Amino acid sequence: MIPSKSLDVDLELQRPGSPRLEVRCSISLGKTYLLGVCGPSGSGKTSFLRMLAGLLSPDRGSIVMGDSVWFDRDTGIDFPTERRAISYLPQNVCLFPHMTIRENLLFAAESARPEKKRRFFAFSAGAGLYGKSPDGYAEELARLSTLFGIEDLMDKKVGKISGGQARKVALARMFLKPCSLYLLDEPLTGIDPAARQSLTGVILGILEQTGVPAIWVTHSPDEVACVANEMAEFSISESEDRAGWLQRTPAARDKFFETG
Repeated sequence: MIPSKSLDVDLELQRPGSPRLEVRCSISLGKTYLLGVCGPSGSGKTSFLRMLAGLLSPDRGSIVMGDSVWFDRDTGIDFPTERRAISYLPQNVCLFPHMTIRENLLFAAESARPEKKRRFFAFSAGAGLYGKSPDGYAEELARLSTLFGIEDLMDKKVGKISGGQARKVALARMFLKPCSLYLLDEPLTGIDPAARQSLTGVILGILEQTGVPAIWVTHSPDEVACVANEMAEFSISESEDRAGWLQRTPAARDKFFETG
């Protein structure tokens, strides 16, 4: 069982052309905990995830995960992404177009290994991956490709699949990486409305199985409110030229199982 950790955030970020972003919160990240984050465009939802992931450096404040300080402006601590034990799904799926889907997933899985234990993989036009699936990956690749319905896409190049299919590949890639916190930015973007509930069920099932907590950003509160433990609302105050965390409220996770 994964022990509960506290995520303590106190951050400010000046954004050129946008209101100053302020985020102050303390979240108890227990086993299978899911925080939904909603709010209007420009309120800082994606910036919040990027600061947690180490991809955006705040102007002031700190991020503390359990007993590990990920960021502290005053002391100069700023852990790179690979030291933060997170797995991040960005809005832009960022797949390598010159690789097949299988190669994209294998590359991500290998990149998640400690540097000294990584194998070297070479790719060249027409040759693909030198060698077969590395030991230990084949079973997990098969499991995730089946869960996300991408098993027939594994030998296709990225340019040959749809946006919704690319989103499913990116989700599978995210879940290949062992971590202590998942960060999902609009994970259902590009997914057919009819398939969104089943894909939500897949994501929730993996979170339940791994026991790893997650933060899920969305423009549509209804999409995540039925699966989240709590909802965080971001807002914009034009009069104060400020945006960021407004409030956190309980959600209704059990409703998904009543309707799913």
